[in-house]
Amino acid sequence: MNRDEQRTPRLVVARALELQRAGQFDAAAALLRAALEHDPQLPEAAYRLGLLCYHLGDLAEAVALLGRAVELDPASVEAWRNLGNLCGESGALERAAECFRRLLQLRPTDIPARGNLAMLLEQAGRIDEALRELREIQRIAPAEAAGLNLLARLLGKHGQHEEQVTVTRELLRLRPGDGSARRALSRAYRLWFESVEQDRDEALRVLTEWTTFDAADPVARNLLAACSGREAPSGAAGGEGEPTR
Repeated sequence: MNRDEQRTPRLVVARALELQRAGQFDAAAALLRAALEHDPQLPEAAYRLGLLCYHLGDLAEAVALLGRAVELDPASVEAWRNLGNLCGESGALERAAECFRRLLQLRPTDIPARGNLAMLLEQAGRIDEALRELREIQRIAPAEAAGLNLLARLLGKHGQHEEQVTVTRELLRLRPGDGSARRALSRAYRLWFESVEQDRDEALRVLTEWTTFDAADPVARNLLAACSGREAPSGAAGGEGEPTR
């Protein structure tokens, strides 16, 4: 590291990035290490070296360096994001969740961070908290299909089928020609029906709503005919098109 670089930390980071882009990873890492030895209070050097260590396969040092980076610069959204990702990869799920919480304090509308936090909470068995985060995504970004998909999946997995139908219908509204979304809605209605079928009135309500929304779904028509005691409409016999469960 020359004298100009010692005086200007940005030059060190810029030079290290040049070396990294040129495939000289060891040289880039050595330059960043020298910079941190010269001045241990360089958050950008710690951050870049952490990412480089991860690229070189040293997850433990990468986590340590990114932890150092956020201590030096607690306002760095990307440092919190990458630290959260790496903590999750290393199995430190609670620390990963805390990283995403800190990121969301800085940027409450960060959808990927909120989605990652929701998945970590689900892994930890904290389903209500996970659902709360996904509903917040729906509130702040109602057209965010990935968030709606996650919310619908989690609702279905944990038996909240009425809300699962509502969310999946919204997803289909956003993607009217999406066959996979329509099949997902059919599955959601089927699960909702199965969860209430012992209550005939409630089951009829679900099936009536389903057939009103999608009169062409043969599964819905057959189930409604069976539940109501009426003959199935022409062309509905045989259950063709029944969704895979």
